[in-house]
Amino acid sequence: MKNKFLAILGVVLLLGFTSCTKWIDPNINKDPDAITQAPMDLMLPSVEVNLGYVLGGFDVAGVTSMWMQQIRGTDRQALAINSYNITQTDVNNLWNDIYTGPLMDIRDIKSQAEASGANNYYAVAEILEALTLGTMTGLFGDIPYSDAFQGVPPKYDSEQDIYNTIFSLLDDAINKIDVNGTINNDLIFDGDMSMWLKAAHTLYARYMLRISNVQTPDWNEVISHVDNGLAANEVMEQYFTSNTTENNPMYQFLTQRSGYAEDNSTFLGFLADSTSGRWGANTKDPRNGVLFLGNDQVQGPFTKSDAPVIFISGVEGLFIKAEAYYHANDIANARATLVSAVAAAINMLGIDPASYMPSYTAYVNGLSGNALLQEIITQKWVANFLNPENWADYRRTGYPTLTPVTGSSLPERYPYPTDETSYNPHTPDYGSIFNPLWFTGR
Repeated sequence: MKNKFLAILGVVLLLGFTSCTKWIDPNINKDPDAITQAPMDLMLPSVEVNLGYVLGGFDVAGVTSMWMQQIRGTDRQALAINSYNITQTDVNNLWNDIYTGPLMDIRDIKSQAEASGANNYYAVAEILEALTLGTMTGLFGDIPYSDAFQGVPPKYDSEQDIYNTIFSLLDDAINKIDVNGTINNDLIFDGDMSMWLKAAHTLYARYMLRISNVQTPDWNEVISHVDNGLAANEVMEQYFTSNTTENNPMYQFLTQRSGYAEDNSTFLGFLADSTSGRWGANTKDPRNGVLFLGNDQVQGPFTKSDAPVIFISGVEGLFIKAEAYYHANDIANARATLVSAVAAAINMLGIDPASYMPSYTAYVNGLSGNALLQEIITQKWVANFLNPENWADYRRTGYPTLTPVTGSSLPERYPYPTDETSYNPHTPDYGSIFNPLWFTGR
């Protein structure tokens, strides 16, 4: 499948240059055989790759991971953002890349799929749309959606409405998917619709948990979505390769902007702590020395040139399930599921967790109340390295325990971009990046 990467994108790019330009007579240069719209099976890989680049790049994964103290900005723009000095100009590219790229292309795929009765393409587009909306509303709050792409400055949908849309998209996708069918040129699951169905369930559980401070879910329903979702060793990810034009986006950032970012002592210090008793007497986290950001000379497992960008994983699903059991006051299952989640996260890095788990199990079995919740979220923070969902977890729970780099609190939101505040009169007044979003319940 990886050999398709350049070939597919090359065809997609060529499609953008096939239609002729008008000159004097609107029909004189019109080629009746020219392709005026890329077919959906070629638009799909473009959407998948673009989402990988944007969500796994500095503007999303980098910024949120700096604020979650997994990495540290050390120069120029990264140094400023590390100290919470993020400007409206800093997020222009992110906003425009999402709206003129994946979100617009997803609508085209859905239109073509609906016209041709291609339910599996339609369902996959809905799942990618739900992921994109979930990421954007988690960063900005209210965002344009229902009124977008109409040729006029769009009004903004509320956060609550966006989450309702996400659940509607995932519900419809789950109902439409034919697991016996397939799709072409799918770079994420290679056309395996059973995997797309699992991903939809795990994403559903993620967003139910995210808004649980303002809309208490049926915790059994959350658990059911996890159980029907990705297994512990399964991931929804966009792969990248060691070919220069196909490198992981954070690898590109680290190598092209040497000195911009480095590992954060808060994160590395947590892994190197041998006094907590989690792993036995005088024993460090088994991921110590293995899980790290790296630099332009040495890269960690998620920042190598060919490292994938993970959108959501079965490991995250286990942490969601552990927290759901906790809130349902099923403490025994919360502890057991947490142990399983941590073992799966360690195993995901190629480390055999067997020798570490007896000590960790004993440690977890001694936890209750907020200490247990804190451990669930903190271990999820470690496992979800460079994943923006860590920031959402922190804003709704206050865990892991972090000391602000400056001032008294961490940022709560991205500012709206300059292009929006300058040209869209419907842009809300976000006030300050320290104003909490709706989903936090604060």
